[in-house]
Amino acid sequence: MTSNSSKQPALAKWGWIILLAVSALLVLHGVSWFFVGPDRALTNIAERTSLASDGFQQGSPSAFDVITLLSRNSSVYEVAFGLFALSVAWRGYRHGSRWVWKLTWVLVFAFIALAVVFVLAGGYISVAVVAVIGQLLAGGMFS
Repeated sequence: MTSNSSKQPALAKWGWIILLAVSALLVLHGVSWFFVGPDRALTNIAERTSLASDGFQQGSPSAFDVITLLSRNSSVYEVAFGLFALSVAWRGYRHGSRWVWKLTWVLVFAFIALAVVFVLAGGYISVAVVAVIGQLLAGGMFS
């Protein structure tokens, strides 16, 4: 199977590179969240309640286990989604297929949804803006 990536405009290739980078960052964030997520969640709970995070762990071990499980599950989903997005963006970079470009809008909408869920978190908004720029470049909107 030959690649027609050389037929893509240079801006489109840069758009796919941006989408590849955003997808890779999603995978890395999921991996890091697997290890630090439960601690950060407990720290967040400790800030909102009168319990210290270590006291919460000792006082309610079953709730601690549930928080740890949910945090790690979300990180596994994030890694899986990131790997899916990475493979789709790689296909777009190599072949420049139109269906791939349409499918990568899911990545942009995922970051927008994360920003809304986490009350317009600055990091997710900036990544969503970068993903939109990559998406528009990959689609040939500026060529």
